[in-house]
Amino acid sequence: KSVGGVNGAKTLERTLISTWASTSSDSSSLAVAMQLATRDEFGLKQSDVAMNRAGDHIESAGGEDAVWAKAAASVGYSGDVGVFRRGMMDFQRAQYDNTQQFFKSRGITEVTAMRGMKLGDPSQSPTSVSLVLQPASSFSHSSSTASNFASSHGTVFLVRVPVSQVLGSYLTGYGCTYEQEIVVLAGKGSALPAVQIGKQRASSLSAAVDA
Repeated sequence: KSVGGVNGAKTLERTLISTWASTSSDSSSLAVAMQLATRDEFGLKQSDVAMNRAGDHIESAGGEDAVWAKAAASVGYSGDVGVFRRGMMDFQRAQYDNTQQFFKSRGITEVTAMRGMKLGDPSQSPTSVSLVLQPASSFSHSSSTASNFASSHGTVFLVRVPVSQVLGSYLTGYGCTYEQEIVVLAGKGSALPAVQIGKQRASSLSAAVDA
């Protein structure tokens, strides 16, 4: 559906995808609302997710209702905020369904993905860890992309997830093509098993994998 006040020709879907490319939460009410919509549509509990900076934004905005109102206003929607919220949840479901059909048609049942973060010891040996994610979190199919996001002093997390836990990808919804992005849902009732590798070791992995 077209959204008034967003350069006229833009659609809500295009706006959501472009917003995700800029930020997955931080100080954007629309991006934070996207996280809330994902949490609610997929029945994730507060204990299942780490809201991180999105949580800080919700608190500073005055609560989730205030975030939803600001998100609706940011795309020029002045109607019932409850209808806007439902539409955002429907978008997440449609994206998920499209992604699942994409994998099913190709016989793919699980994916390997990587996420670089500016934390940990860059020389760290591979270590098994558990990740508590935002409702939706960015990973990449490219080891070099993940290594770049780790910067010079971070680590890379490697995960293998069933496709049922993939919300979208650069081919099916959210996701930057050049980053080969894969968007992973937080797990219900359990953290996501991962292997954490220091940036220095991950760079060697990237060179081997991407050669």
